[in-house]
Parts: sequence; structure tokens; C-alpha cells
Amino acid sequence: PTLAELAGLPERRMRWPMDGISQAPVVRGESQSVREQAVSHWGKVRSVRTSEHRAIGTLDGAGASSKLELYAEADGQDPIRNLVGSQAELAAELLRLGSEAEKQEHVLIDDRD
Repeated sequence: PTLAELAGLPERRMRWPMDGISQAPVVRGESQSVREQAVSHWGKVRSVRTSEHRAIGTLDGAGASSKLELYAEADGQDPIRNLVGSQAELAAELLRLGSEAEKQEHVLIDDRD
């Protein structure tokens, strides 16, 4: 989405939407960031990272998160202390927010006429 916006491609509906959100405002120096969290997937595992925490949850058959994990970003690049025992609600809320953000981040761009 970033390169498409910077290249001036028009937004149009297409069969398979491009995932993500444009980082063009950051590239142009207009903003420090364009979202509060980053969401990633690995199979059935969803990870939501903010500036303070990373929450990880395995999606069950209904799309709900189970097997929660929560790590503090202040603990370093590869934290090993799982905080979910004392902050399970925060982990669940971060994963919920990440899921909502994903629904809003589909950019529909097609440069075909």
C-alpha cells in the first residue's frame, strides 16, 4: 500500500485486496506512525505488537484466541517472561484490538482498467 500510494495509483475494488495500511505519511515526514499496533500471523497464531507489549494467541476453530501469551517490550528484543498469568485481560484486549484493526486495513487497489 505504501508504494502504491507514493506512486499515485488509484484505489479501486479488486478481487483480492492488498493487506496493510500505507506508511506514506511516515515516509513523507507527516506522521511518526500510522497505527498503534502491528499484527502478524503464523498459521493459526496471531501476534499483536504495540510499543509496550506483544500479545500472542492461537486461534481456535471459531476464530477466538486461546493459549494466550503476553510479553513486555521493555524486557528486550526477545523477551521470555510470559506476563499472561497476571495480565490475561490485557493480552485478550490487545488481540481483540488487533483483530479489529485487521478488518479496517484492507486497501483495495487495482491499476487495471
